[in-house]
Amino acid sequence: MKRADDLRLSAEHAAKLGDRAGALKQVLAMSESWQSDNRWLELMTSHDALSDVRVAIDDARVCLENNERAEFLRACAVMAAALERLRATESVRLMNLF
Repeated sequence: MKRADDLRLSAEHAAKLGDRAGALKQVLAMSESWQSDNRWLELMTSHDALSDVRVAIDDARVCLENNERAEFLRACAVMAAALERLRATESVRLMNLF
């Protein structure tokens, strides 16, 4: 989740600088990373929470591909919120284990 958030921040920064290609590169890296991490994340968390992040990543990618910077930034805000919900939920679940 930390890596996804770092990539999101890098993509936002690139988009704000007008570097759509750089932002898209970061979002694609985030998508690949999320896909590879998804298997072990499914063991720890709900499918719906993971799906919310996946949908936000896909939305951000589509926005960039269509050169919609404002919509991309909106999708990033949704993604940040989904990642934060996932982090908070998992924090509570891990605390209950101990």
